[in-house]
Amino acid sequence: MKSSTRTFHPDELIGKQKAKGLLILAIPITIGFLINAFNFTETYNKSSVGAIFLTGILAVLTFYFWYKILDSATKLIINKQGIWVRKYQTIPWDTIEAYHFEKRLGKTLTSILWIESTTIGQSYSLEITFLDRGYDEIIKAIESNSKGSNIRYSGINEIEY
Repeated sequence: MKSSTRTFHPDELIGKQKAKGLLILAIPITIGFLINAFNFTETYNKSSVGAIFLTGILAVLTFYFWYKILDSATKLIINKQGIWVRKYQTIPWDTIEAYHFEKRLGKTLTSILWIESTTIGQSYSLEITFLDRGYDEIIKAIESNSKGSNIRYSGINEIEY
């Protein structure tokens, strides 16, 4: 389902990434990266391996956080055709048996939408941690768009690690 196949129906749900909360982490890491990059030769003279390692880690974290913050692409579309996820494309309603959410609780919270297929052993996962839509909105969109399909909702599983 490309953006041109969206239905623009009132029950259609479009979920985009919203990670503005990561600014709290991105800004100090970016500052640390920049300070380290400008003082690289001084740090390198003290410990070449340490300087390269620290610069590499800070660079990866800086680019990762800013990518998450600035990426506003569509991650999820739920409409009369089924559930569209970029990784899997359209998953039609007649191939979905059940769905549930998984909350992974630890140092960070990760939320995942699991879609169980009618094909035995096949399931789809979508990380929705930074999605601009909540559980209730997704459940309502699935219920209203999958009418006529016999799709089971299995709740929210909380897993601590």
